[in-house]
Amino acid sequence: MDRRPLAKFCLALLVCLTATTAVTAADRAVAKKVDWQPNLTAAHKQSLKTGKPILLVFGADWCFFCHKLERETLNEANMAKFINSNFIAVKLDLEKDEEAAKILKVKSLPATIVVNSDADMLANIVGYQKSESYAKNLRTALRMHQKLRQVSAEKTTTTK
Repeated sequence: MDRRPLAKFCLALLVCLTATTAVTAADRAVAKKVDWQPNLTAAHKQSLKTGKPILLVFGADWCFFCHKLERETLNEANMAKFINSNFIAVKLDLEKDEEAAKILKVKSLPATIVVNSDADMLANIVGYQKSESYAKNLRTALRMHQKLRQVSAEKTTTTK
């Protein structure tokens, strides 16, 4: 069953639902190193422009492991550089972005979801992970992204 139409609908719905959800100054102060986009609309535009996949990191103020993931993994200099080079990053709050969490079936925190600009899911990372493991999962998502782009390019070439 082709899930692309459903995935595209979900991405469009996410963009609409979170268009007004902006990262606050306090959020930016905490995330000194990762270049967080202010909302999904901005992230989607950047993804279309750059071809980079979107990295969605769900957390909550009350979530101990969310803060640990940000502090020990995401804000580690090499990880932040890797994320900024390869992804369009968006930090979402489970409570403020409840509809997005529901659409993406976020059940536990922290949750990291990687999608391409067509809303194809490339990775779903649940829980806290140290940098090495997190980077391994992100590299797997990047390989999937590259394969999908290659298939898409081949289809475009074949149909011409």
